[in-house]
Amino acid sequence: SVASGASGTFPIDNTKGGLPAIPAYCGSPYSDGTVLLRGQLHCHSYPDNPLVYDGSGQGPEFTLYKYMLRGYDFLAVTDHDILSPGSMDWPGWAPRSVEITHMDSHVVAVGTSATELSQLDFTDAEDKAFATAMRITQTHNRSGLAFIAHPDSRPYAFSAKELYDAVRTARPDGIGIWTPGNDSQRSWDKLVYALGKPVWGYVEDDYHPDTLSNHKAGLSWLGVPGSQGESWDVIKEKLRAGNYYCYYTTDGKWPGGTTPPQMRVTVSNSGSQPLISVAFDRPMSSIEFYGYDWGFFKKLQGRGSGSSDSYQATGREKFVRVMACYHFGGTLWMTSQPIVINKEGNYSPYESNGARVMSTSPELILAYVDADSKPLAPPSGYVGDVFDVTTANGQLPPNATLQLSYGEEDIAPLGGTRYLAIYRYRDQPGEWVKVGGTVDPGTQSIESAITALGKYCISADLPVDTTVPQVFIDNPPYGASVASNTTVKATVNDDLGAWRVRFYLNDHLLAEDADSSDGWGAALKVSDYCTGDWTLKAEAEDLAGNVGTAEIPIYVNSTTPR
Repeated sequence: SVASGASGTFPIDNTKGGLPAIPAYCGSPYSDGTVLLRGQLHCHSYPDNPLVYDGSGQGPEFTLYKYMLRGYDFLAVTDHDILSPGSMDWPGWAPRSVEITHMDSHVVAVGTSATELSQLDFTDAEDKAFATAMRITQTHNRSGLAFIAHPDSRPYAFSAKELYDAVRTARPDGIGIWTPGNDSQRSWDKLVYALGKPVWGYVEDDYHPDTLSNHKAGLSWLGVPGSQGESWDVIKEKLRAGNYYCYYTTDGKWPGGTTPPQMRVTVSNSGSQPLISVAFDRPMSSIEFYGYDWGFFKKLQGRGSGSSDSYQATGREKFVRVMACYHFGGTLWMTSQPIVINKEGNYSPYESNGARVMSTSPELILAYVDADSKPLAPPSGYVGDVFDVTTANGQLPPNATLQLSYGEEDIAPLGGTRYLAIYRYRDQPGEWVKVGGTVDPGTQSIESAITALGKYCISADLPVDTTVPQVFIDNPPYGASVASNTTVKATVNDDLGAWRVRFYLNDHLLAEDADSSDGWGAALKVSDYCTGDWTLKAEAEDLAGNVGTAEIPIYVNSTTPR
């Protein structure tokens, strides 16, 4: 095309210009399987309200039977604060599961080794994120999966900050992204964008056997690649790794006795930008790719219908999520887990706890090693996550280097620690060997040559520490009469620095403070305690586990009679 001008004509470019692509890499949580096993991890058996209970639910056996009839392959019955049985003579049964509901913070704990409910954490705390994190940690300590249930559902809704703090602090196995009548996928997308790493999503029926929610059974499921008859232990590890898809229906249930669409996502990093592909075993009504592109959440690409599609990443995306819709008389929706796009080299998408791994050699494959399978930590003050460094052909490329780094918030609790180092794990004789020089942790990054393929971590390089912290309670004064709410304050002296202080009134835990930036302290609300003599105690712990204690007597002058 041309346009007229005062001095003649000049060309006009009618082609649609685009921003240049950025070299990028991404990992995929998905591996293939014969079929997609169907499962549900949030449903109930006992009635919450006897006034509306119709008598049909007779415990976990009834709920299990209900889902088995609908073709499900694995199930967790998660009653409110009631542990489900340890076994049900069914390979897909998730033992000892529960929904912990104290303090308007609901955590679903699935497949734990707990034998009593008290072995999971029921911390009552004003800080909702802290209480949630404690429950998640205790669940992980008992070998269970833990996810935050229906985070946008009132009256249990999380603020954006509460959700961010709970996920960043405790690293749950995921969050609930959909329940009947409540869609939390936008909060999920914002969370993944803010953290810059995957957070797995769970769809929840939240079925209760009463007249108000009896219809919810079978409205959603998790699709895990596998083979028929797989045990819960195998399925659990796939869920922990994000190797599953989410299915949910917005009108009508999937017909019993028929196989739902089979979704398959693959990722190729053969070019300078990853190619994300999806395929189905039948034509879909729509296939769409969503994600954040330079700070804006939007549909990146959409197809009206078809059984497959691919999206070529540009490197500008934070992550990509594949969604599809299928009409069967009702509407079935499907979504993949978020696939994070890494723009600064070969970053592992499975970073957590602030640890990050990068390689300057594209041949290297970097994968986060979860807590259940990582080897013992280095003895000198381990602080990092473990990453498995491999290659496709099992050969070590020449001049390969590895860089590990931390976020500042993860170094802060180390107090006086001055050095960090990279360690490699040697299977024989089963020990960690330092391979990277120590540096000032203010740089938050260490680089070293790859001496062998295997497991690597970043660690605090600490001397042997046997010094017990010195603790002094500054407020209230010794023997003081406390008649109004006050802040308990303490000073801690330690050669390498304390990382947390616990405050007690007699044997009751007031608070645990793990942030020394504003001093060590806890709130004392006098109306919570009876008038009389009490012992105020502060316990300070350093990284080596040494604990120092200070105690003073105080008199609580409360309106509460003894």
